Amino acid sequence: MEGTAIRSALVSTNSVTQGESVTNLWKPLFEAGVHIDFAHRTFRWDS
Repeated sequence: MEGTAIRSALVSTNSVTQGESVTNLWKPLFEAGVHIDFAHRTFRWDS
């Protein structure tokens, strides 16, 4: 995707912002210049 005009989406649980994995995931993305266009707060999920 780098060097292109591609846009993508990520859907995840709250765990993507908690614990040790935060640095492993987000730091390389931000260092690569990834920009977040939209984020949504937690919402109740019933199945």
